[in-house]
Amino acid sequence: MSRARRARWAALGAVALLAGACRGRPPGPAEPGQLSHLVDSLRPEVERATGLRFRSPPRFAMQTREQVRAYIVRQMKEELPPERLRGSELTYKLLGMVPDSLSLERMVEEILTGQILGYFDPRTSTLYGVEGADPSLLRLTLAHEMVHALQHQYLPLDSILHDDRDNDRLAAAQAVLEGQANFASLVMLQGRAQVDDPEYWARYAELSRTQQSALGALAEAPMILRERLFFPYREGGAFMQWWAHSAHADTLPYGRLMPESSEQILHPERYASGDRPLALRFTSGPAALYEDDFGEIEIRILQAQLAGRTAIGEAPPIGWGGDRFRLYDTPAGAALVWYTAWDDGHAAARFRAGTGPGLLARARAGYRATLDTLTLGGRPALRFALAPGGWSEWTRLPQAALDQRPTSRPSQKAHSPKSPPNT
Repeated sequence: MSRARRARWAALGAVALLAGACRGRPPGPAEPGQLSHLVDSLRPEVERATGLRFRSPPRFAMQTREQVRAYIVRQMKEELPPERLRGSELTYKLLGMVPDSLSLERMVEEILTGQILGYFDPRTSTLYGVEGADPSLLRLTLAHEMVHALQHQYLPLDSILHDDRDNDRLAAAQAVLEGQANFASLVMLQGRAQVDDPEYWARYAELSRTQQSALGALAEAPMILRERLFFPYREGGAFMQWWAHSAHADTLPYGRLMPESSEQILHPERYASGDRPLALRFTSGPAALYEDDFGEIEIRILQAQLAGRTAIGEAPPIGWGGDRFRLYDTPAGAALVWYTAWDDGHAAARFRAGTGPGLLARARAGYRATLDTLTLGGRPALRFALAPGGWSEWTRLPQAALDQRPTSRPSQKAHSPKSPPNT
């Protein structure tokens, strides 16, 4: 999901169980003393699966389910302050991506706390397991979370995961972090030969969608929440499989090598070609209630929903170049202005013809919707506006411009095998 991505979705370690690899159930719940044994036994496996070594032993502790829930709720409220929560909820409701009756805060809290078996807290650099958890499930969760503990010794996880300046860029960073953890934990569980097969991730994607009904509150969640939750694990894992066979295989996608958009995660060939996202900025208009971007992943979710599908599925690149939206508070209701820039005129025309009618139909009673074709910095672009019919800005819609920046990634110096570059 969009803004809730800032509450670290790694807490839902049960997502990795969708690989279908856990068989049988042990006789009883895990005891506090077992955590030390689990961490010690997993440490060499995590190092082998990632190609990185722990610079210091990971810290760990057990917590009650109540303590874990309190932590997750506290993190969610900190990372989703009221203004951001309201802005994202109103944006999704305006676009019809969630029902008007939905409380985003309540739904996210229910999802985040419903499946948790363990988590890594970058602030305390401590790995936590849940008391009384099934030992086999706890082991799998810890395998995933120990990768995050290892990542934190090479990357500033806390600052990366709290960077709220660009939704899509953060989605890409999350896909690397969760994708590597998912890839490595499944390698430990099922072996590299199987997990290193691209077809494995196609099956994993299908399985993740068919088994969502077993994941409690997530099964009832709108598609935007479900697909955004699974994106970093599923598409991120597939990206890491691609990375292992790419020209960058002797490095990790950390620091300057980290992908910058969900488009690069969904279509690694775009990463390989140096196709970077375009930066859009608003140049006029009233003070906004909320501002961000969607990126290809959320646009594809919107397209799937408009088409009546329940999942995004496999699809070629849509030709996304960049986007930016602003949400405004008006006396008659929220107003949205969204600019998209495209790779070429054909991509813009496809979006206008295929998605445009559905967007325009999102106008509710008393609202007006427009979709205009224009050019930004020489690039084909579209502007979608959805606002109350009496909004004063209809006569002078907020303007946007394209920031000029390199369209290819700077060349990188060679790095030693599995040695991430400085951040």
